[in-house]
Amino acid sequence: MISGFICINKPAGITSFKAVRTAAKSLGSKKTGHAGTLDPFATGVLPIAIGEATKAVRYLHLTEKTYVATIRFGILTDSLDITGKEIATSAVPSLTADAIDEALKQMQGEILQKPPSFSAIRINGRRLYDLARNGEPAEAPARKVVIHETALIDIRENEATVRVCCGTGTYIRSLARDIGALLGTHAILSALCRTSYGPFELSSSVAPENAAQGYVFSIAEALPHLKMLIMQAEACNRIRNGMKIDRAFLSMEGAGEPVEARFAIIEPGGEFAAVIHRKEDDSFEIERVFNRPRKP
Repeated sequence: MISGFICINKPAGITSFKAVRTAAKSLGSKKTGHAGTLDPFATGVLPIAIGEATKAVRYLHLTEKTYVATIRFGILTDSLDITGKEIATSAVPSLTADAIDEALKQMQGEILQKPPSFSAIRINGRRLYDLARNGEPAEAPARKVVIHETALIDIRENEATVRVCCGTGTYIRSLARDIGALLGTHAILSALCRTSYGPFELSSSVAPENAAQGYVFSIAEALPHLKMLIMQAEACNRIRNGMKIDRAFLSMEGAGEPVEARFAIIEPGGEFAAVIHRKEDDSFEIERVFNRPRKP
């Protein structure tokens, strides 16, 4: 049966869960999942995992994401986006390209970011957004995120549209808030579109209801950041059955010396067999195994 990823374009106004449910109906698949939840007001790339690919979502999170975000200055809401409750306003300074470029530069690299109160982060076992909705707002500690690249696209009155390429765990809503603070005002997101997620691009996405017409990415295609080691089917089956991994085994299979802490084992035909990783004692451990897709 189908096993792999399909890139859908989530429309505004629905949750990522509903988009996945619509896609699953189109595909006729009961075993589906998704990577990188988008807020209901946001649009864009949402990778849908099917079958054995649902096991690979955790590795897709390690890839870079690109967003086009419209920041509205002079207002603050509880959710840090246009859908939230207004809690403050402030004067909007002159929005020059130089000023915004300078603020964007300060956001690049590894930074400490305070997550929004409305987020899926857990505090004492409870989601922040559940606490906020129940009138018990809590703050998550700031955490390190990586902003690879930023660029100003456009300025219009009290708004600026920017492009952001970032690593996992980055909240673009928090980024908007912090850019506003650097410019001496409040700021929220008025629009957000994810244009890429690892190898998935907006240009090759399909509507959720048309998921069955989308291109099916193999698990290997979806995880190009992992070092791929090709092994014969018999060896892959031994790994699937939990055989202990060591350097001698890898060398016998002609894989050479692994240089990454985590890498994938693939059959000659392209079937994804497992992800293994090198531990601190230089031994190897099977992290995840993938079954061959069952034929109809």
